[in-house]
Amino acid sequence: MSEEVLNLNVSKKKIVRYPFFLNQQENPHRLFALADVVSSVISFVFIMLVFEFFAIMVLPGSDKFLITVFCIIPVIGIVSRMLLRSARLGISDTGISFPILFAPWLNGRLTRSWSDLESADLHMGHDSSNYIGGNVLTLAFKSGGRVDLQTTRIPREDLRCLADGLLTWANAESLTPAVSELVARNDFEIADSQFFVFAKKHRSILSKDFGLVNNRLHEKGASLLDGAYIVEKGLAAGGNRSSYLVADIGQGRNLKLTEYDLSILDPLKRDRCVEELISISKSYKDLQLPHVLNLVDYRVHEEKFYVLMEPCLDQTLRSFVLKHGNLNEKQVTSLALKLAEAVQAVHSLDPSLILGGIRPDAIVWKKNGTVLLTEFGFANDLIMKYSDALLIDAPYAAPERIAGVAVPASDLYSIGATMYFAITKMDPECYAGAVVSAVRSKVSLSFSQLIDRLLSFDPEQRGSAAELVHDLGGFLPKGSNNALPQDAMLIGSHKGVEDD
Repeated sequence: MSEEVLNLNVSKKKIVRYPFFLNQQENPHRLFALADVVSSVISFVFIMLVFEFFAIMVLPGSDKFLITVFCIIPVIGIVSRMLLRSARLGISDTGISFPILFAPWLNGRLTRSWSDLESADLHMGHDSSNYIGGNVLTLAFKSGGRVDLQTTRIPREDLRCLADGLLTWANAESLTPAVSELVARNDFEIADSQFFVFAKKHRSILSKDFGLVNNRLHEKGASLLDGAYIVEKGLAAGGNRSSYLVADIGQGRNLKLTEYDLSILDPLKRDRCVEELISISKSYKDLQLPHVLNLVDYRVHEEKFYVLMEPCLDQTLRSFVLKHGNLNEKQVTSLALKLAEAVQAVHSLDPSLILGGIRPDAIVWKKNGTVLLTEFGFANDLIMKYSDALLIDAPYAAPERIAGVAVPASDLYSIGATMYFAITKMDPECYAGAVVSAVRSKVSLSFSQLIDRLLSFDPEQRGSAAELVHDLGGFLPKGSNNALPQDAMLIGSHKGVEDD
């Protein structure tokens, strides 16, 4: 039988930036971290070699044999580094062969047949050489031995060869369902790490309240937009924006005015950003969405963009939770249902829009069940598109939204993050996922699994707004074409929901 060997050469460079990887330089994914250890030693040895060279020139009578032996050391280091970086897996129709560095984990038997494969499981694990978790492919063999492959260190095409080999020649019963997603999960893991670094290195990670870029705040009584509005009270400031309760002189009413500072953009980008802000603002004006304060008007003046919305001075969800403690499961379910209904309504528009502003600081919540979302996120998303600043509350923003590619499923991530805060009194970690049951052991399994799903890094795993409404026990509007999963479980209708 002819054997076609597919070499998995990990020396092929697939650059993914890791800010905390060794000396914070760019490094390709590698199968063995030892290669990097050898690399760091070579510099020291090279310096010693230079000193030896001068010693030979200055001290011709010295022991040349010892000097020659010492000069070989750098060569050995370079050769070892090359061997480590070119370590490869051999894939064929007869089996899989491993490099010599796997010998301790395989009891010295580096070539294994497919029939010897007991199980292949793809799961999340921790990469000790990188700060971020990654996908780990664990191969266990019947004759003994087990290896863990960090898939994010293997180039995509090589990983595809490994996946094809497993799916083609290995016994299907030995493979977990996740193995069929080997390449797709790896692609997402790399993309997610790029998102993280994009936020950590190329965007300005600001303070807990995502910072204060616009520090020229208006005082009470200040006149805005050529005297059309008078500031009555400052409400909040963060990122490049500040919000005020203002008096509308012409209409004799109060409004919430949010001022976005566009001076952080260079002039050319600012003009393009203003054009998009005006264009998209027309879609959000006077939508009259359930549980969302209405956007009344928008303006552009000098280097500022203004959004005017209905006012609401009641305490935010964050203020309530910090003062009175976390909500119980029934309360969080009710909160999430109302947010899901708002998201379903805006996603159902033609064209579909994104709310984007879902976070505890922008949600009014009362014990009587009142839920109001007090801002939209489109302005921040557009300004971020043309700037290097992170202008959104990162713990409540989906990875793709931080990277500047907001999608409808990004709203579902924000709902999940808000639910996590409401039930735990803690902000979720950015890019780390969140397991509610690890913090609150009394929550029901279905509730915890729902939040885990909404906080998935993969937007497709979060489902749709219609599915979320259904899962929370709500009713879909007539004529909804959103497909619902057959095994959907209604959260809050189960037994064991805590009432404390």
